[in-house]
Amino acid sequence: MAVTANGQAVAGRAEAGRAHEEDGAGLSPRAARTRRRLMDAALAEFEEQGFASTTVDDIVQRCGVARGTFYLYFKNRQDIFVACAREVLGGMHEAAAARPRPHQTRWERIEDANRAYLSYFAKHKRLLGEFLTYAQIIPEVGTVQIEMRDAFTRRIERSLRDRQRRGIAREMDPVIASYALGGTVYWLAFDWLARESVPFDESALDAVVRTLTQIWYHAEFPDSFVDGPSPRRQDSGS
Repeated sequence: MAVTANGQAVAGRAEAGRAHEEDGAGLSPRAARTRRRLMDAALAEFEEQGFASTTVDDIVQRCGVARGTFYLYFKNRQDIFVACAREVLGGMHEAAAARPRPHQTRWERIEDANRAYLSYFAKHKRLLGEFLTYAQIIPEVGTVQIEMRDAFTRRIERSLRDRQRRGIAREMDPVIASYALGGTVYWLAFDWLARESVPFDESALDAVVRTLTQIWYHAEFPDSFVDGPSPRRQDSGS
């Protein structure tokens, strides 16, 4: 392990190489904490200033570490931006994949997933707006965005195929349907919360959740003639 002139130990070159290549996997506890602090500082700077206005100096000053320490864990500003994108975009899709509550109806499960997804997006709307905008500009961010979108869509597809096998869900192409349903939520969240380009604000959360749930529910289930959260006869495993 290398030692600085003032006696403080820093992560060795081999460990730093692993940090670049494996998103920090395999780091010592101390090195992992330093990397985490850098990530937290970068997330705060990107949220406040945006990617274009944030510098490595801004990140290390906020973190309280030397500039050289940054380069032990990240190659450059874009590298840490990509790592932040992976974390925040991954969290968005995980929020919608939370385990259902016991004895939920189909409607309630869809409604809870939509609310969790949109609430997470609202909480991180500036960051998500940055990541989704730069996904069109920085190839590595675009790759992360596609990976997370596809993982989200595959979960929808698996659930839909399972319900189709049991004769619960409507017969339709499960791949196309999954991209259509997931994309509806995804792009509405982006236009509504990040771009603020639709004629309603965050106070409309309940109405947006209800409307998205109606669209999803009536698209998927052939017996969805009831307009609202009243179909409670379905078994909780459906």
